[in-house]
Amino acid sequence: MKRLMKRTSFCLLLVVATASANDEAVPQSGNAFLHQCGLPSPGHSKDPAPPLFGFCFGYVNGVIDGALMATAPAFPFCTPEEGVTREQEYRVVVKFMEDNPDADHLLTASLVISAMQKAWPCGSSGPAKK
Repeated sequence: MKRLMKRTSFCLLLVVATASANDEAVPQSGNAFLHQCGLPSPGHSKDPAPPLFGFCFGYVNGVIDGALMATAPAFPFCTPEEGVTREQEYRVVVKFMEDNPDADHLLTASLVISAMQKAWPCGSSGPAKK
């Protein structure tokens, strides 16, 4: 029993330490997101992606998936029936933030949803296609 308690305590400590360390990597605003996750400028072909690209890509897709699940069946945006790639969604979000610097102080998640709504607003096209 003592051994189980020690293992449980160690795991809890590890989870808390990891969460605290990763909290700095979470881009809370559009400004932070662009700084950490923006696409490289056209003249910098040697650097294909920012160091946190995997995290950033996953963050954007997590917000999108979460929004679709939380709002079903009344989706906040509707992608075309022929489908949209995850990379395309990511580029749409980054471009939206770059084109709207006046909103980059807002929460990153809200900017992700705004970007998707601007790119693919819902009308008579029905539910979002993933």
